[in-house]
Amino acid sequence: MKMICSTIVLFLMFSATVTASELSVQENQALPLTIDDPAAAETYYGVLTEGPYTYQFRVSGEPITFSAQLSSVGREVAEANLSLILVKNEKRGVSEIARRRAESAQWTVAYNAALGLSFIEGEVLEATLEEGVYKLEVSTPENLSPFRLAVNGGSKPSYTELFMVRDVFERSIFSTIRTARIALPLLLILGGWLYIRKRKHA
Repeated sequence: MKMICSTIVLFLMFSATVTASELSVQENQALPLTIDDPAAAETYYGVLTEGPYTYQFRVSGEPITFSAQLSSVGREVAEANLSLILVKNEKRGVSEIARRRAESAQWTVAYNAALGLSFIEGEVLEATLEEGVYKLEVSTPENLSPFRLAVNGGSKPSYTELFMVRDVFERSIFSTIRTARIALPLLLILGGWLYIRKRKHA
């Protein structure tokens, strides 16, 4: 039993060290959210309520390859309504780097085993960025929609993200049982309980 408990503790400790995703809340449209390291893999969640979400970041030194992909929980491509645009700040206004419109982008449905949910995924926006300040905007026609934004492939799934994605997209937390991160510890606990019970009645 001690070995089982130790295994569960180590499993949870290891999972907790994985980089967590971030929940974005843009309360003021005039103040963009910040991406600290545009070369890092990160996942952002948010809910559009009154306007688009804008992320701002700076590229310093050598050029970087930057990518971003929008997705939402669902199984029907027809539900896709998220658009993404990347611009660079110039001395006079901005210049467009890349854009992925909801109506013209290619959408696919894929099951994410780590999160235990199906996602409607948009095309990846990718560009080589030189030194400068950039803005990445997420929007829908009515700006009333939850979203998942994976930057540079997205961060590795964590326990935090398991519950965050269900909160943002209003899905039942009980569906987490389908994931290995929840199912494995439960099976170990159940197996330990059955082992102890069997020994007591031997």
